[in-house]
Order: sequence, then C-alpha cells, then structure tokens
Amino acid sequence: MKGFWGSLFFGGFEDTQLKTAMLAGVLFLFAASTAWAGVIDLPRTGQTFSYEDGDDGSIQAGVAWPEPRLTDNGDQTVTDNLTGLVWTKDTDTPTVTGSATCTGGAMNWQSALDYVACLNINNHLGHNDWRLPNLNEFRNLRDIPNYRGLPYGHPFTNVSGGYRWTSTTILPDSSSAWTYSVASGVIGGASKTAASRIWPVRGGQGGVIQIARTGAETSYAAGDDRDIQAGVQWPSPRFMAIGDGTVEDTLTGLMWTDDANLTGTRNTWVQARDYVAGMNAGTHANYGHTDWRLPNIVELESLITQESCFPVLPSDFPFINVQTVPGYYWYWTSSLRSLTGALALQLGCQGQVPVTLNRSGLSFFWPVRGGTVLEPGTDTTAPATLAGPSEGSFSSPISVTLLCSDGNGGGCAGTYYCFGSGCTPTTNYSGAITISDPTNPTILKYYSKDNAGNNEVVKTGTYYLVDILAPTGSISINSGAAVTSSVSVTLTLSSHDDFPDGGIVYCIQVLGHNCPYATGMKLSNDGFTWTTPEVMASTKPWTLTPGDGTKRVYVKFRDTSNNWSGAYSDTIILDTTAPVTTASPAGGTYSSAQSVTLTCNDGTGSSCAGTYYCLGASCTPTTVYNGPISIPATTYLRFYSKDNANNSEPVKMAFYNISTTLRTPTIYVPPTNTTRTGSLTVSWSGVNGSGVTYILEVSTNGGATYTSAYTGTALSKSFNGLTNGSYKYRVKATKPGFTSSAWGTSGTCVVALLLNTPSIYAPPTNSTGSYTVGFGASNVSGVTYVAEVSTNGGATFTNVYTGTASSKAFTGMTNGTYIYRVKATKQYYTDSAWRVSTPCVVALVLRTPSIYAPPSNSTGNYTVSWSSGGVAGVTFVVEKSTDGGATFTSFYTGTLTSVPVTNASNGSYVYRVKSTKPDYIDSAWRISTPCVVTRI
Repeated sequence: MKGFWGSLFFGGFEDTQLKTAMLAGVLFLFAASTAWAGVIDLPRTGQTFSYEDGDDGSIQAGVAWPEPRLTDNGDQTVTDNLTGLVWTKDTDTPTVTGSATCTGGAMNWQSALDYVACLNINNHLGHNDWRLPNLNEFRNLRDIPNYRGLPYGHPFTNVSGGYRWTSTTILPDSSSAWTYSVASGVIGGASKTAASRIWPVRGGQGGVIQIARTGAETSYAAGDDRDIQAGVQWPSPRFMAIGDGTVEDTLTGLMWTDDANLTGTRNTWVQARDYVAGMNAGTHANYGHTDWRLPNIVELESLITQESCFPVLPSDFPFINVQTVPGYYWYWTSSLRSLTGALALQLGCQGQVPVTLNRSGLSFFWPVRGGTVLEPGTDTTAPATLAGPSEGSFSSPISVTLLCSDGNGGGCAGTYYCFGSGCTPTTNYSGAITISDPTNPTILKYYSKDNAGNNEVVKTGTYYLVDILAPTGSISINSGAAVTSSVSVTLTLSSHDDFPDGGIVYCIQVLGHNCPYATGMKLSNDGFTWTTPEVMASTKPWTLTPGDGTKRVYVKFRDTSNNWSGAYSDTIILDTTAPVTTASPAGGTYSSAQSVTLTCNDGTGSSCAGTYYCLGASCTPTTVYNGPISIPATTYLRFYSKDNANNSEPVKMAFYNISTTLRTPTIYVPPTNTTRTGSLTVSWSGVNGSGVTYILEVSTNGGATYTSAYTGTALSKSFNGLTNGSYKYRVKATKPGFTSSAWGTSGTCVVALLLNTPSIYAPPTNSTGSYTVGFGASNVSGVTYVAEVSTNGGATFTNVYTGTASSKAFTGMTNGTYIYRVKATKQYYTDSAWRVSTPCVVALVLRTPSIYAPPSNSTGNYTVSWSSGGVAGVTFVVEKSTDGGATFTSFYTGTLTSVPVTNASNGSYVYRVKSTKPDYIDSAWRISTPCVVTRI
C-alpha cells in the first residue's frame, strides 16, 4: 500500500495533505548486478515507505541503519552507531568552566572554532579531541523520511530550531560557512560574522559505515574543515572512465553514466524513472548492465566537493554534459517526499541544498548502479507507516489516515494504533481515525507489521486542536548594548510558542518540523508602522530612525495559526554627535595665574566618557582631566572629550597670555560714508575682559594730529553731522593695574555728502525754435549744473550746458521732441541724482505766401500765381470763391507756384493760398484781389 503525503522539506515547498489511496504493492525487480568495492559504503536514507516503483523506499540502496541507531553513553555523550561519531548529548552551546571559561550561546564562526578549542583545553566530558562538525558529518544525521535533523527517537537534549555552525566554508564566497538545523535537517549558510550555536563532535570511522572527507582543500582558520580533514581520504584518481560510456567512483563503488544528460533535455520524474527502466530492459543503451536506477539523495550528494564550483564535482571528473546553471538545472533523485514531490539537487555552487520539486515538473536525471541494494525476495526490513497528517496543530477536527508500505518486502500484514502516552497499539486500523478533542492534546501511537513478521518500531504523533495562544519572545539590540554610534544595528530575537495544553511546546515551522518557537515576525521603530511579515530569524540587521536619543525597536511574533503576540521591545541610546567641551575661563590675557575648569556636555547623547588635555601649542591631549588645571605662565591649552558611544570631538585649543600689558584693540571704520549723510559708526574689539576703558581719537589731516573723540567702556561710537573730508581714528585700551595697550589705528573714511537733486523745467511746446530751460536751486551754494538733452525719447543724452547759472536759453531749434535732464555737482560732494524734464515739442510756423490773380479778364483764360513758402518741400493749398469770399472750394494742392485757369465763365473769382509741411504749423491764408471775367 502506498500513500499520498505532501510536505515541506529542505527548502522545497508542497502543501501538507494526505489522501487515502490503496495501491497494489509491486516489487521492483532488479537484474543481477555486478558489484565492486569502494573505499566507503554509503548508508541508506532511512526511507522505507515506497510511493512509486523504482523510488528510494522500494530500492533502499545503501547500508541499513543499525538498531539502535544511537546509544546514550551515560556520560553526556551519544554514539552514532551508523557513523561511529560521538556527539555531546546537549545540542545547545552551554557555558563550560574549568581550566578556561568557554562562554556559550550564539556566536560567530571564528568564535565557534575558539569555543571548541576551549572545550579541548578543559578536557570536556573526558576528551580533548572535540571538533566543529564538517558538512558531511551533519548530513549523515538527517532523518530524511521524517523531515527531521536527527534520527527518530534520538536521546539528544535542547534541540531547538536554531542553526549550528559547520567547519566547512561556502564557495565561492569564503566569508560564509555552511550551517545545519538540528531540528529540521535544513542545510543553510550564513556570513561568518553572523551568530549561530555550536554542537561539537569527536571520533568517527568506527561505525557501520565510514564518512568521506568533504573535499575542502583550503583552510581559512585553525580547526576548520581542511585543517582537521575529518573523514576518509579520497582515492586518487577519484573517478575511472571505463571507456564504455560509464565511470566508476572509486570512493563509493558506484558506477555512473559518463553522460550526465542522456536525453539532452529535462524530464518529469516518471519519465526519468521510465527511461532508466528502459535501459534495464534494453530499450535504451545500458552499457552492458541491467541494474541501473535513479540515485537517492545520499548517492547524488556523494559526488559533491567543497572546493569546486560549476560543477561542484572533484576536479578530475571525466563526465560530460553536467548541468550547473543555478536556479534552473535540477537533478532528480529517487527520494520521494510524497505522491507528488521528489527531492532534487543542483550541482552548481548554490545547489548543495536539496529541495522538494513537484514530480510533474521538468528536471535532469543521472543514472547510477552498484552499491548495496536489497535483493529481491529478501524481507528483513520492517514496514513503514505514515500518518497523514503526521501531527500538528489544527483549527478543526481532523481525520488521520495510516498508510503502510513494505517497500521491497512481502507486503504489510496489519496496522495497529491506540491513544495515550502509555498505551500499547492493539486496535487494528481499518479506516480513517477522527481526532476531535479541542481541550487536550491527542497522542496517537501506531505501528505496522509485514507478512515476514517484521514489526515496525512504535511511532507517536501528537495532535492539537485550535491554537489560541500567541507566541512569546524577546528582542535585544546589539546584544543588549546600552549605546551605539551607528543607526545600523543587529537585533537578536528569540521566541517561544506554548499551545493550550498547558506547557507542551509545539509548532510547525515553515520547513515542516517540530520546534519551540514562532515562525514569523514583523518589526517597527515606533510601534505603529510595521514591516511586512517575514520568516522568524534569530538575528536581523536593522536601521534605527535618525537623530540622537533613546531608540526603541519593537517586534511581534506569529505562530502557524496566525496568532500574533503583543509587542516586545528593547531600547538603545543612539549617539552620533561628539560632546562639546568648554574651558572656563576662556583663553585670553590675564594678569595672574589661572585655574581652568573643563566642562563636557553630551546633550541628549550617551553622556561623556572622559576629557583629555595637554599644555603646549602642538601637544597631543592624553592626560585624563579630573580637576581644575593650573596655568601659571603663558601657554596653549589643548583639550577634547569623548562620549560613551566613542564619539570624539576635534581637539580644541585656547591661548592663555599671563601678562599685565593690555592687548591692542582692532579698530574698524567704513572706507567711505556710504549713506552720504555724514553719520558713521567706529567699532573696535574688546580686550582682556571687563573693566577696560577705551580712548578713541580722530584725525582730519591724514593722521598728522589727533583729537579726543570718545572715552568709555563701549566697543563702538557713532558720529553724526560730519562735514565733507577725510577721517582717521585710533583707539587704545587702559585698565588700572595694567600697562595701556598700543594704539590701534583705522583706515581712512572719506565723507562726501550727497547733493540734493535740482528741479528742471522745459516748455511743453514751441513754435519759434527759441526757448529757455530752467533749473531749481540746490541745497548747497556754489554748485555747478550739468544739463544734457535727448532727441530720441531719452535713450541717449548729450551735454548742452555746464555752469553755475540756473537756466539755459536755446535758439534756432528745429522741429522735434527735446527731453532735458540736470544734476548738481560740487567738489568733495557726491553728485545729485539726475532730474528729467517733460518733453518739449518744437513745431515751427510756415510763412504765409503772397498770391496774385488779374483784376479783369475778357477771354476766360488767365494764370493764378503765388510766392514760395520760404521752406523747401512745402505743399500749397489753393482754394477759390465765386461768391465774393463767402465760401471757398478746392482749386489746387501741390508744390507748384502757379496754375492756369482756362475757359472761365463770366463772373467774379477770389483765390486764397496757404503753405503746409509735416512737423510744421500751417501758414495763415493769403487772399487775392477779385478777378472779374467778362468774356467778349
């Protein structure tokens, strides 16, 4: 009978589900195989339940596990009878005292090697040959069928879900090492600076099998994998190409096809299994052998070396077509995890961790033969029973199905069960078992026997209904440190998940094993905004919020029933700012020895850790400050402080001048009186503290002589009403009991008062070309006026007058628009601003022309003429009247000065004329004498 069992294992993912299925037991028959001896024998995986013909459970390749597998030696050590390795019974990392103190707990990789060395110094548990296990030694502990890191029924204590360091470095990243979960059998990896626990081992090579070395050829620290070289040395050469399409592994005695991709493509698991069966049947090339099979996970892992990448095979391998691209090229094994899942392995550097893949997916396969396998018809192995689900926490009543598999044996004879921790399974299993008690854990004990009389060891599963209790836990920042100078910290996290039975610890971790801690967590810097839930980790890098002060980090834990704990938190003081140290009194000139106090202030930081000083201009402050510093003579004091977060301020320096002569003040005046107001302020530096009187003097002759300007304690003096001129100042300091300072002399300040802007007037229009522009008087007598004119609307100006008169007459101006501006100037004064006039428009009046018409005419034909207008280019407008000048009509417009009249009828005609031209004013009309026409 074969069952359907889904699981999570070794990094692969399948939903846990069990369906009842009755399948006919079929023996997988092998042709007689040719066997040869390798240096070592490989063990079985422990899988006895068969899901498919040709799977690991039906073939059971490898050396059978001894019974018992593990022996408690009674001295806090346990011997693995399969491998001969001796392990400490406590899988945790306790603190051990003796000749040396070996501090336990999680630690980095180098500290783990040091911890084991410390155990040997103490002759821990009577032995001084303990070592950090290599990856192969941990691999041989796995209980692959039960998804555990330790064989079923082991006697070890303190088996937590945390990882244990191996001594094997990960390639190609030598800064990381492999780790192993004793709870789940998960092979992981971590930076060597991360924290994990240690589980030491010793001995070996005295069991049913021997473990080979990992192949590591480079040592990275004393006590690591290559330094110890635990395990059987590989033969050289490791592989022998037979020349017929096969390769013999002289280490394990297994034979492999030399082509690692026989079909040239990926296949489903069933296609791979059937292809191998076709080899044995002669349908495909079999290279003279009919006992080929898919390798189990142990056999495929036996090819791996810890010194090469892409592929992870020994350097002398003769194989072809080995597929190594990470994340894509997986190889099937015969180790099935359920009716739908099978373990697969990559042969690239990142592919040393088996994963569970759905068997309907596509992967490569690599046939193998040889080694130790069950002979057909031999049944010395007990059947295997799978409970589905095996155990766990559930939110509603469940049905448990027990499935028996006898692998390659004679078939199952019966399955028996009972309820209770001390019961004996006698009830014959005949159908699904209902578990419905929500108040107490249900303990199910069961086993099967086969037709050959082999009895399985009784198994136990514990079932919980309705998980209502959230997990508990703790958090610490930087291992509990009080302060940090960086926002980047490391969180240490631990959790505990108690279920409602009152103390039984149980959980189903993401990878499918029993463990006493939560499976998920989320984090926050403020207790309100949380990260996206993630898988539980024992350590995690974290970034604090910026800004000095006390920081609190929160964590919540989640169990597999999605119960979230309350928030747990820890605090740390973030201090990224150096302290500030002040000296009192400050540096300066003093008349006697000084006692200087240094005061450190770290604000909201971690507080001051120490202040240091020295005396001298270039000394290094190393003396610890613990009281006032005596300074009897002139010297430099250099000092600084650091805080508990190890932030150090830059070295400061103060100069102490022990003297009775006052320092010379530094004086400042503006180089020019920029406000042009005659007001300015003279200032100077203070010297030698309080009680100093300053004497200020002024010179108006370039420093030849000075007169008193101010005496007092202020550091500045303002002056108003200064006249034009040059001013120079000097100041000195005086104080009773001190020698007066030297004079401090300023530069020269030139005062040039600003003249008022005069007004200006120009007539808005002019028709004669002669007019006068006038200026208003300035506020200072004796000024000179500068007048300018613009004929382009103020775009540019040209000078038309400079003088003291307050007006300027202009004659002969032509037609146009004139804009004038004026300013006032005077020596030693600042010129006034310009004042602009309104525009003056000049438009001249044209001269009135004379006009002539004959007084009488008898023909009706005559000429009217007129004089020029006196300006070139004028146009004449001539009109005539026939009513004695009462009204006029147009007669002629043009530049001529005469026009003939023809065929005029009898009557009296009067003519008038005027001159016109653009930009000029039209002339007045000039009227002719009447012309009387009397035609004969």
